[in-house]
Amino acid sequence: MKLVIDANVWIAARFPSEPHSVEAGRLLVEAAAQGHELVCPVLLLAEVACTAARKCRDALEGIALMRQMQQLRPVAFLPLDDRAASEAAELGARLLLRSADAVYVAATKRANGLLITYDQEVRQRAATEIRCLTPAEWLERL
Repeated sequence: MKLVIDANVWIAARFPSEPHSVEAGRLLVEAAAQGHELVCPVLLLAEVACTAARKCRDALEGIALMRQMQQLRPVAFLPLDDRAASEAAELGARLLLRSADAVYVAATKRANGLLITYDQEVRQRAATEIRCLTPAEWLERL
């Protein structure tokens, strides 16, 4: 199964001070151990780098996290080319999503995958287009 992991899950897994940190980390470990293909829009790299830098007030921390993520396997980064951007724009406008959220929904739809996110708004608005679960819901199904 292809899993699209939202940036909020990656950030929760990286920072122990985040709510659900242990759960998010467990999801990433279990998904990889079970051989699920982890796919993420390339936008994830900017999201985690900027969020980590802001949280730590340290640009180098954000850049280091981005570089670590670029090396992760089995994570595949989906490009944000003209076609993907158009799909995201159309989905986002129709579902009234924020722009980054629209990129994740479009990537999930294109990959015929499952979006793992803590964002309840995305889960509600995208339910007609894709399958979405929280990390806790995914872990319960193991």
